[in-house]
Amino acid sequence: MAKVITMQEDEERRTLLNDKKTSYINNDHHQHHSSRLEWAESSWTRFLYVLCWWWMKPLLYVAYKRSLTVDDLDDIPHVDKAMLLLDRLSAYDWSLTTTWNIVWKEFGKEYIFASLFLIPYLITCIAQPLLFRQILLNIMNEKGSHTVSYMYAISLFISIILQALMHRQNIFRAARVGIRILNALTMMIYIRVLSLKSTSLKDMNIGQIMNLVANDVSKFEELCSYLGYLVEGVLETIIIFGLLCWIMQPIPTLCGFALLPIFILIQLYFGRKFAQYYEATVVCSDKRIQAFSEFIHGCHIVKMYNWEKPLGTPRV
Repeated sequence: MAKVITMQEDEERRTLLNDKKTSYINNDHHQHHSSRLEWAESSWTRFLYVLCWWWMKPLLYVAYKRSLTVDDLDDIPHVDKAMLLLDRLSAYDWSLTTTWNIVWKEFGKEYIFASLFLIPYLITCIAQPLLFRQILLNIMNEKGSHTVSYMYAISLFISIILQALMHRQNIFRAARVGIRILNALTMMIYIRVLSLKSTSLKDMNIGQIMNLVANDVSKFEELCSYLGYLVEGVLETIIIFGLLCWIMQPIPTLCGFALLPIFILIQLYFGRKFAQYYEATVVCSDKRIQAFSEFIHGCHIVKMYNWEKPLGTPRV
């Protein structure tokens, strides 16, 4: 009898998964324009469309004329669709490795490619003060040429534009990879919860599932937003240290950089404190969500048996 009930539960979960996939496919044929971003990225000859955000021009023009509706939005690019991301993660055996290893194997190359925009961003950040220094030195020099000053000023202007473009591209692409990871892991959690047996669901409450989706999975998205700047910041510090030692003397440079380890220790201390408070907050959130779900379940029982009036009658 227990086996029959278990088989019926498995069939119900499979039916629910199939209905979810079917509804997703039907919604995929909603009246949306094909993805302009996917069109711009399909060929290297449209590199300027991606770099200068020209693929958004039709949408911005419509928004200038009237208020946007859902039908005005472009369709999601094929590589960002949730079912495709789910299929990519479903190919792995989650019992043999960790979540971090699976995410890195599947999305690591995409994130490295998105972080390549930090290289020209780093170059422009370092070049701007050097160009500004050369402009000032040329102005202070009585024998300096005005043509050279104009060339430095034009280079400074171009570097500012490139810095803005590269910075926005890195933010957009890193956040895009982070959202892919977030959607893929959320779908995996959804599939795993539906695949659990009733005996396993008794040991897990709704608060734990909500914390997995709302807090733990979102950490991968935050990591994608800041991990590239960690590497870029270290490289920029080393290069600037070398330039300052070349322009100035090493002793003044070392005195200025001596404060850097102190700031790093302070950041590590506050980071550990925030981690401790976060763990305490997660436990309280689990209890709060579990208590609230029990309260809602009790309200459903009261409504089902029509106990509002008997429970609402005051008793002496």
